[in-house]
Amino acid sequence: MCTTSIALNTGALHHPSNYWLSYLSAGHPETPEKVLADLAHSADYTIRMRVAENKLTPPFIQRMLATDSNPEVRSALAENPAVSEEILWQLAKDEDPLVRYELADNPRVALTVLVTLVNDENPYVSVRAEHTVEKVIASSQRLAA
Repeated sequence: MCTTSIALNTGALHHPSNYWLSYLSAGHPETPEKVLADLAHSADYTIRMRVAENKLTPPFIQRMLATDSNPEVRSALAENPAVSEEILWQLAKDEDPLVRYELADNPRVALTVLVTLVNDENPYVSVRAEHTVEKVIASSQRLAA
């Protein structure tokens, strides 16, 4: 086990007064759930964004971040390929068009979610979702050929 892994497992890398250590811990694949949960409550939204981007952030933390007060945190969650479809549906109904736009731009989102976003009231979200649907369909046709 490397020094970094030992520090992560003991929580030594995470220290609320050290921004960079918290930022790095939030995105590290070996950061324990307890530390990620602490970081998800950080006063600094950029730390919460890193937790939202982390593919290994557990679902219970993802659900909490889906209701974060900062739309950039919710947008980061919309880009995470490990987020459940349940949370993606929640983000598809988000009040902030930035969150819905980021979701509409994600080709890994289920087609049913993207099709819903094609009908979004915001024209930027709607057009972005339409382009993403076209890309997904074209990609699947290339793979089938």
